[in-house]
Order: sequence, then structure tokens, then C-alpha cells
Amino acid sequence: MRGTGAWKGSIFTVIAIAAIGFHAYERDPGKKEIEFAAAVAGAAGILYTIWRTVQLSRQSSAARFAERWNDPTFVERRNDVRLVVQGQKTTSEVSSSNIAAVTNFFEEMSIRIEAREADEAMLKSFFKSAAIQSAVVLKDWIAERQKTQPTAYREYLKLAERWKDN
Repeated sequence: MRGTGAWKGSIFTVIAIAAIGFHAYERDPGKKEIEFAAAVAGAAGILYTIWRTVQLSRQSSAARFAERWNDPTFVERRNDVRLVVQGQKTTSEVSSSNIAAVTNFFEEMSIRIEAREADEAMLKSFFKSAAIQSAVVLKDWIAERQKTQPTAYREYLKLAERWKDN
């Protein structure tokens, strides 16, 4: 996939050079069409560059979530939730702040996906199991928080349901 961006960019460069060449050697009646074609090719190149920049930004955002998840400072929080998910401990036996940190992480990730600020396919391939399993196991813990804050973790639960179905 890396080579395709450079290849597509070079196509626009060749079209622009060809248009300039034709423009220089064309008589007056054909110059307007060549100028129009060059403008269209230039606009297409700009739109492609913008689209590619957005895609790279989404992928970068997704990569930062993976980095944060694997950060040594997040390990204790993640491990507490893992123990609950595996049934080795209950939510009352682990730090509530650790559970909140993990559910907040997934909520933030879900919001970024919904806002199209993070690449969902990339995040899904990395977090699908952890997100779904923890949402299922922590559903009662989340429901308790939603009694005082009804919208708490709503996006995370929606994402886990969507990923479960796909």
C-alpha cells in the first residue's frame, strides 16, 4: 500500500507536465481545453492529497491508542480489568479507578471512531476482543455509573455491540 500513494501522485505530476507541454505547443483554439484539463488534474491532485492526509491522520490516531494501551503506566489498570474479564476477580476486588481508566479509554476511542478521527478498521483489529469482552463483563459496573450519569460509556457500549455483530 505504501507505493500506491507515490504512484498516484506521480500520475498527477505527469498529467500536469503533459498539459504544460501541450499548452506551450498548441495553437490558440486548443489552449482553453488544455488549461481546463490542467486545472481539473490539479484539483484532483489537491483533493487526493487532502484525502490521503486525512487517512494518515486517522491511522496515526489509531496507532496512538495502541501505544497508550501498551504503555507500561497502563499495565496495572489493564491487568485489573483482565482479571475481572477472566473471572479471577470481581469488580469489587479491584481498583474502581483502574476499571474507570480502561472504560474511559474505550469510551474515548469510541468517540474518536464515531467522529471519524481514528481508523476504525485498524482499532478493531487490535482491540476487538478486549473491547467486547470487557463491555460484557463490566456491564453491571457501567450500569451502576449510568444511574447518576445516564450517558456514561454509551458510545463504548454501542461500539462493542457493533463490533460483536461484525
